[in-house]
Amino acid sequence: MTMRTPVEGMVHEHQRILKVIGALRAKHVKGKKLVSSFQDSVKAYSTNEAEAKKKLGAEIDAICQFYPNHIWKEDDIVVPVVEGQFDPEWADKAARGGDVEYRDRPHRL
Repeated sequence: MTMRTPVEGMVHEHQRILKVIGALRAKHVKGKKLVSSFQDSVKAYSTNEAEAKKKLGAEIDAICQFYPNHIWKEDDIVVPVVEGQFDPEWADKAARGGDVEYRDRPHRL
């Protein structure tokens, strides 16, 4: 294991978080495309054409395959990383819908 200075450790952690966020953003782009395609298929379905019904079924399958894994990644990877960056009292207040501002957030360095 490589020993890092505190600053190097913070930089490494920041880079790790940015990678996770970048991957999540890429998945959000994919999810938006799936939803858009699904919406198009729903509209086409009303034409009652066999091909439109087949496409709608494929779109539903794609969304069903995509979102459970995506949600798992957010719940088990992204949320714990983000939660670790906030003071628990501040985060609890925000989660309860309290009036919190970024400038009020206690920084953890």
